[in-house]
Amino acid sequence: MSTSQICPQCGTTFGCDIAQGKTHCWCMELPAIPKDITAKTAGLSEGCLCPACLKELAQSVGHKND
Repeated sequence: MSTSQICPQCGTTFGCDIAQGKTHCWCMELPAIPKDITAKTAGLSEGCLCPACLKELAQSVGHKND
């Protein structure tokens, strides 16, 4: 896995801390979104969205991120 990811939703390049060998990533601060929702909404079965798109998806499925 590359340490740089490209968001399939918007094309933004972003970093993955797990791919960099860390044990925690920024995405772990957001509510978990079931894979069936990410697959249906963002067209993902695997992989990541950028912070902005993941936050937007979390809000659209009813999660609030303070």
